[in-house]
Amino acid sequence: MARKRTLTNLWADVALYADVPAFSSATKPTQAQVTDMLNRSLYDLHAVLRQHEVLFKTDTISAVSGTTSYALPTDFASLRYLRFTEGGVRQKIEKGSVDDIDREDTSTVGWKAGTAKYWLPAGGKTIYFTDPRASYTVTVGYVPELALFDTNDAAKAEFTTGTDYVLSDGGIDEWIALDVAIKVAGIIEERDTSTLERRQAITLERIIEHISTRDEDESFRVRNAWDRRHG
Repeated sequence: MARKRTLTNLWADVALYADVPAFSSATKPTQAQVTDMLNRSLYDLHAVLRQHEVLFKTDTISAVSGTTSYALPTDFASLRYLRFTEGGVRQKIEKGSVDDIDREDTSTVGWKAGTAKYWLPAGGKTIYFTDPRASYTVTVGYVPELALFDTNDAAKAEFTTGTDYVLSDGGIDEWIALDVAIKVAGIIEERDTSTLERRQAITLERIIEHISTRDEDESFRVRNAWDRRHG
């Protein structure tokens, strides 16, 4: 089970790696600035893992006649594909526009070729379909956010308080702490950060290997051959 690492833990880790005193409102950088840097590093790590195509998850949406808007998973970051089955054949829902969603087609019952389309507003977590005029289970393949939570285990977008935490998950906490430590070392004085950079690279390899070898019933899994061809 992945261990929890709080923002307070990460402040201490960054100071240890950078070999500097504990951060406060009077240090350079300040504790608040280190928090901002940790949030940015978490975002950067997410981008790196997306590039390596190891972050992937699936969920389902029950599409029904007369309803065109549906909530996406709470940890949704970006879409990979949408699929449904019609007549025993797996079909892909193609990207459309808001005009496609609003267009009425009373002659069609059920999604047929060319009628199944979606529209996803930028930054939104609500997706829109053309009216299926029937019932379908839609499989959503997507890239999830990295897991970040508050003290009540509610998902968060970024660190704000010392009790907020991230799951270690193969070394995610270590990577972002090392990333910020490298930057802090550069802010305070020009010092050799090659050892930290090598450790960060090794940590990234460990994270990728850890996520890539999870069982398929866990939160993430490696995209299978069909996904790679058709995602």
